[in-house]
Amino acid sequence: MAAAAVGARADFSCDQVDDLRLAIEEMFLMLLGGLCPRVRIHLDFEWDDDSVEVVATLHDRIPDTDAQPEVSLPTFDNSMNLSDRILDALVEEHNITHEGGVSRSRLRLSRQDST
Repeated sequence: MAAAAVGARADFSCDQVDDLRLAIEEMFLMLLGGLCPRVRIHLDFEWDDDSVEVVATLHDRIPDTDAQPEVSLPTFDNSMNLSDRILDALVEEHNITHEGGVSRSRLRLSRQDST
């Protein structure tokens, strides 16, 4: 819902709002490595007249709120996989990094004028 709201505020077309939502879903899949542990992902949205940029951040070791052992997120590589291909089709730029126990994924989608 947040992606749809940001896309609408950035004056994106309905198709581009859908692209943004799908791209963020793929971003999550890449960050989580296909697992669904209980984690918190921090999203930052920035937009201007031309594009929307989304940055998702999470830490490798997230304490479980039920005082269970910490959840360790999988390591990943940046090799070309299905999520990379989907993001290539949806957005102009995307990347994922893993440094110092923090995973961060960024994507940018440019607004396309409907003519």
